[in-house]
Amino acid sequence: MAYRDLPANWTELPLDDPVRCADVVDLLLGFRDRARNSLLLLPRTQAHVPLLPLVIIEDVPWNENDVQPLLDMWAHLANASEGPLLISTSHPGDGQPAQHRAWLDDAVAGLTGLGIPVLGTFTAARDGVYRHSC
Repeated sequence: MAYRDLPANWTELPLDDPVRCADVVDLLLGFRDRARNSLLLLPRTQAHVPLLPLVIIEDVPWNENDVQPLLDMWAHLANASEGPLLISTSHPGDGQPAQHRAWLDDAVAGLTGLGIPVLGTFTAARDGVYRHSC
């Protein structure tokens, strides 16, 4: 997906469609981010696609399967409880590895335990964006 593929009113469209969410992930996590095993956190503070703020964290050790640093960080950010959160892991390979699915499951459980709703979870890979849950 490229910005030129977006409809003119894309920032006014609701993020209630998993395909639209995947398109946003595809735009925000480029191949360089995917090569760096990045994590995208996109808070939705209103009903539409937010332009900012977004957080991209590089070099996440997915194999450690420890989401506690994410939970600690997000619980202390000022905008953490303003709305649902869209989360995407990434990696330079193909598909959605089991370790990414497990990490996303743990992240969703931890965040919802803190009262932070999760809008959807995805994995951005070399061959596309994979929906985990919405």
